Amino acid sequence: MKHYEVEILDAKTREKLCFLDKKLPVGTTATLYFRDLGAQISWVTVFLTEYAGPLFIYLLFYFRVPFIYGHKYDFTSSRHTVVHLACICHSF
Repeated sequence: MKHYEVEILDAKTREKLCFLDKKLPVGTTATLYFRDLGAQISWVTVFLTEYAGPLFIYLLFYFRVPFIYGHKYDFTSSRHTVVHLACICHSF
């Protein structure tokens, strides 16, 4: 059985942060580089950002804003019930 050596180095300075020496059936030395990614945003922010875009774009077409449909149909409501039902289902 051979030793398995793992070196963990800082990615910028190449300074050795940790050294692991274990007895495993592998005969190589592995080097891992540790990189501090700094401050991260939460998953809630990512989730809300991903779902706010499609919701906002759909509502632009539902409310028939003038720069998409022109001034003839601006802010008019559709007479079809399925359009209102689709907006409710998509939004909630």
